[in-house]
Formats: sequence, structure tokens, C-alpha cells
Amino acid sequence: VGVDNPSFRATIVINNEIIIGSISIDSGVSHYKSFGLREDDNVLLIYNENRDSLDLGCRIIYTLDESSWDARDFPDCLGTDDPCNPAGIELVTYRFAAMITESVNNSDADGTVEGGLTWLVGSVAYVNALYIRDVTFQLQLVEQNDELIFTDSNPAPDVFNQDCGGPWETLGCELGKVDSVLDARVGPGGWDAVDDLRVWDYGALFDNGYPGGLAYCPGPTSAQVPDMWVFSHEVMHNFGSPHNYSGEGGIRTSIGGTIMAHRLNDTFNMFSTHSTEYALNYQETTGPYGNWWYHNGYSEEITNNTIPDLILPEGGFTIPSETPYVLEGYSSPMYDDYTYNWESNDDADEPYSPDPNSTELPFFLPDQGSLSTPVTPSQNGYRRIFPEMEVLLENEYEKFGIDVYTEVNQIVEKLPFATRGMNMRLVVRTNDPYAGTLNHKNLEFFVDGTAGPFRVISQADSTIWEVSSEQTIVW
Repeated sequence: VGVDNPSFRATIVINNEIIIGSISIDSGVSHYKSFGLREDDNVLLIYNENRDSLDLGCRIIYTLDESSWDARDFPDCLGTDDPCNPAGIELVTYRFAAMITESVNNSDADGTVEGGLTWLVGSVAYVNALYIRDVTFQLQLVEQNDELIFTDSNPAPDVFNQDCGGPWETLGCELGKVDSVLDARVGPGGWDAVDDLRVWDYGALFDNGYPGGLAYCPGPTSAQVPDMWVFSHEVMHNFGSPHNYSGEGGIRTSIGGTIMAHRLNDTFNMFSTHSTEYALNYQETTGPYGNWWYHNGYSEEITNNTIPDLILPEGGFTIPSETPYVLEGYSSPMYDDYTYNWESNDDADEPYSPDPNSTELPFFLPDQGSLSTPVTPSQNGYRRIFPEMEVLLENEYEKFGIDVYTEVNQIVEKLPFATRGMNMRLVVRTNDPYAGTLNHKNLEFFVDGTAGPFRVISQADSTIWEVSSEQTIVW
């Protein structure tokens, strides 16, 4: 848990002479590893994941009817004023079986079974730190997972060395084999296993050469490059969350800033509440296809956590268009370890772009969709100024940020510019490293497109005023 910000996360795994870990803060994620701590020439490698974000992508194989994702109204138990299934009541554990090819073992570990398995434990620890905080889920490697660590002398099966006509086609072919290979090597799990015989709930394949990651959404398996950002993203697809970026399919509740959208606006590794709702709702269902119970979890431990209530101002008020505004709420109780942030709860029935130079999609929509990204949760995040004060002090009214995936300098905070309703959410995280709690509450208000913008017009430049002097301000 971070010292300066309790939402920040750090992990460390030590196995004999091997050390692997990560530090996740608002400026990004740093990883470190060494496979020879006691060697005289030991070097502790500190690094950022060096795969070019522009070269990585994600695709989904939908397993449920996604027609409702293109509607203006949210699916059931999504976008509601209070969560249908709050995070933090119970810690849910899933048995996880993961294969790493000899290529990944050589590039990211030390080529041995012990080294590859330790790298995998470190990767799962990194993902668990995020999921325990945001949805109170954790992955637990199966006991036989050492049999899934491949080496040069014991290479991965040939079904993971295919050529199906293109990078994404090959990734799809190999994802389709993950379930059966896991069943053959460690025992039944995944889609069709009977509960009494099941030994794994979720499974994955890590291999180099893929264009990114591919997952069933929802579903038990994924295949991806050995990149922790991609890994944490694909797991949430398995848990049921589609993308929520405004320019894609899915529910279009975000213009970026989360693990399931695009990283920008100084946000770090966090999920929006729409992704957490998908995961928590899916975990509570009995399954639409009969004997399909892997998503309920191997074990559920009651946490006895306190779920803080959120107190917001009375909704229904109206603000003028293109005018800065402030949202503020609080929780009961409020503790030093709690962190807060505001995020949009507005979806859209058509794609749109926050890129002012977009020629393929409309530049925002006047009466629907998100106008801002979330910001990093912090102890004082219960109060947010739109746009942030540093922007206003420069006499600007829109904030821009670089999307690391597209290199587009896009809008990350835009003031409402037409008559519309606004639906915003205050989110609180308790940040317990063993079983976190997340809660949210909605605030709905309106924008009058015929009023505003409010602007001070009498002082165009910075001016120093004497104390007690009288000044005239015109707006």
C-alpha cells in the first residue's frame, strides 16, 4: 500500500535467489527482477514494460448477447445509483492455471521451471493487488502449475505454434486450444467441467509474437503477450467487462483513463466502476449455459468489512453551459486510508471521439456521453473542479492529454456545451491490501444550453491588488 497515496500498490516475490516485484503509482508502473541475488555479478533490473503500446491491441470474443451494449440505457445492475453487488463483502478466490511458453520463459525469466514459475507468481501478485483493491477478487495458482512452465528441453505443445493466416487469426486459433491443453495437463476446468471435478476456474497462455491479447468476454480463458497491463486487462474481460471507450463497442462510458479504456490524464492502474459492476454482477450469477459455475469462485471468505456510505449534495440542480463547476461529497466514515475520485456515469448509443481532429467519428456528442476521464483516486478526491484549477489559472477551459496508445493529443476534460443531463459518480476505495472495499453513488444534474458561459471580462491579465483596495469586476 502506498505511503503518499493508499491506492498505490507494490508487490514483492522472493524465491531463493530470485526476486520479482512492481510499484504502481500515478506516474506509471515500475517493475524489478533478479534471478541471481547471491551472485557476485548480480544486477537488479528495474524497468518499465518496453513493448510499444502502439503495437499492442485487444480483441474480445463475446459469449453473451451484447445487443444491449449499443443501447442508451444501461444493462441491468449497471450504472445504478448504488451497486447491486458491493465490492468488499467477501473475498472471492479463483483457481488459476497459466501456461508460459519457452519463448516467454527465456525472454522474461531465466529459462528454468523455477524461474518461469516465480515470474508467473510475480505477475499474479501484480494483478491481485489491483483486483483485491477494486473488486475483492484474487487468483490462486493451481498446485500443478509447474507442469505448465515450458522450457527449451520441454517446449510448449505444437498447437501453440500455429500460423492461421495473420497475427489475430493465429491468436484466435491458439486461444481456442488453451482450455483443452489445460484439461489434459492439470485436470478439468473452464467451460464444461463438473464442479466436483473442477481443478481450475480461469486459465491463460502467455507467449511472444502476439499483437496483444484476446479473451472470452465473459469466459474462462485468455491468451496474451507477457505484459502486465495486458494481463490485468484480459482478466477483467474474462470477468465480464467489455471495453468502455467512447470510440469502440461496449457501453461507451469513458473517453479514457482506466485499465479497460486508454491510459491518459495521469491515471494509473484502476478500473472504472462500470467494469467492477460487470465483474461483481457476473460473479453472482448462476450462469446462462447450465453447468457453468467457474465464475462463482472456488472459495468465498466473508470479510466483515465496513462499506462506507457516500453522502452527496441533492441532485436536480442546473448549471450554465461551458462554465467551470465543482462537485463535492464525502463518505461516512472517512478514514485516512480512504481514497476518492469522480467519474462519469453517462453512456452513449453511438461512438464518438475526444480527438478534435477526428474525421471518422463526431467530436463529442451534445446531449450524451462522457466529457471527462477519471483521475487518480486520492484522499481529497471527493472534491473535483472541472476542468482542474491549473487549467483555469491559464485561462483555458479544456484540458488535453496524450493517449499513450494512439499518441493523439485528446480532450480529457471538456465542459458541457449544450442542454443535457449529467450523471456523475463519486467513488470511495478503502484500500485494504487483503480485502478492499469499493462503493459509489450517482449525482444527476442538468445543463442549460441557453445559459452561459460564465466569464470574467474585466481583468484580462494577471494583476496585483493592494489589500483593502476597491476593485470593479465585470462578468
